[in-house]
Amino acid sequence: LLLKSPEIEKVIDGKGKFLVPGMSDIHCHVSLVSEYGLKLSGIHYFDAQRMKNCEYALSKGCTTVRDSNGAYDMVNGLKEEIDNNRLLGPRILPSHTALTPPGGMWDINSVMNKMAEMIFGGKIINYPKNLKDIKRYIKEVVAMGSYSIKIFLEDKPIYGGKEDATYNMFTDEQVKYVRDL
Repeated sequence: LLLKSPEIEKVIDGKGKFLVPGMSDIHCHVSLVSEYGLKLSGIHYFDAQRMKNCEYALSKGCTTVRDSNGAYDMVNGLKEEIDNNRLLGPRILPSHTALTPPGGMWDINSVMNKMAEMIFGGKIINYPKNLKDIKRYIKEVVAMGSYSIKIFLEDKPIYGGKEDATYNMFTDEQVKYVRDL
C-alpha cells in the first residue's frame, strides 16, 4: 500500500528484498586503536581512530553496538559525543572493564597490561581475587552505566600463547554469581 504524498520523492521497489532498519554489533571495541605499530609520538592519532571506528560502524549499517570492555573515559566520551549529535556513530551500549581472574588468560604481565590500557585508552580489565571483589566491581561498573558484564572464562589459549598453558579460572560460585545477576 502506497499512500500518495507530496513528500515522497522516490519510490523504491522492495519486492523480493528485505528492509533492515539497522543492525547491531553485539561485540565490538570502538575505543580500540588498530595501529599497534604506532609509537608514543603518534598518540595524538588515537582519538581520531576511535572517532573513525564509530563513523565506520554506522556507515556499514550498525546503528547499535555493544562495546565489550572498553575503557570508561574513552567509550563514554564517544557515547556522549554521539548522543549529543556532535559525532556520527551508532548507539553505544558499554560494558566497560571486563573480569578475568589473576593469572587468567588476559593477565599477561604488568607491562603488557599497561600497554593494553594505552591502546584502549584506559583500564579495560579488572582482576578480582575473590567473590567480594567481583561484587564490588559489578557495583562500580553498573554505577558507571554498563549495560553488560564481560567475563573471561578461557583456561586454554585461544589467541596464541603457549598451547600447553592452563590459566587460572573463576570458581563455579563466582561464575554463578555473575551469570545469575
